[in-house]
Amino acid sequence: MQDFEAQVTAYAKSIESFRTNHSLPDAWFAAPDHLAIKCADSTGYEATVAEWLPKSAELYFVHLNGRRLASARLLAPIVVGNLGQVEWLEIMEPRPEKVGVDPVGVDHMEFGFSDFTAAASVLALKGIKSERQENPNHQWLSIIAGGREFKLNNRTLADVVAEEIASGNATKLK
Repeated sequence: MQDFEAQVTAYAKSIESFRTNHSLPDAWFAAPDHLAIKCADSTGYEATVAEWLPKSAELYFVHLNGRRLASARLLAPIVVGNLGQVEWLEIMEPRPEKVGVDPVGVDHMEFGFSDFTAAASVLALKGIKSERQENPNHQWLSIIAGGREFKLNNRTLADVVAEEIASGNATKLK
């Protein structure tokens, strides 16, 4: 857990610095939604889910794109520096083709802000690349900030989880 806290601190400092250096709008960061961590492989995913299970009020997982994604509503929020606090944690098993390739640990944080066109315009004017992405449950704008990623999302993880439960796609672990 100490390593996780150090990763969260380093992540927060990196994003906060990028945000300040590029004068990014406060509105983008006003609604922190969740933090996501990426595991090294299936074994790491299972160990990480087991580690967070007792720290969760509820925990669900889905299969998406050949991997498992767990969503945990935490018993106590995680404070992510000056970026705010989150009550949800996403635990990501890597895609099969990404095992051993992607960095492991704190991967990204998501914020509720759905005006992707306006955000992409601001980023383009500042010379910052972004990528609009989606899956069946939501859309987001991915921004790489000095080697770290944050996302602007059109739906909360809580809403996505509720939809996955209602559709029968989510498996409840707790």
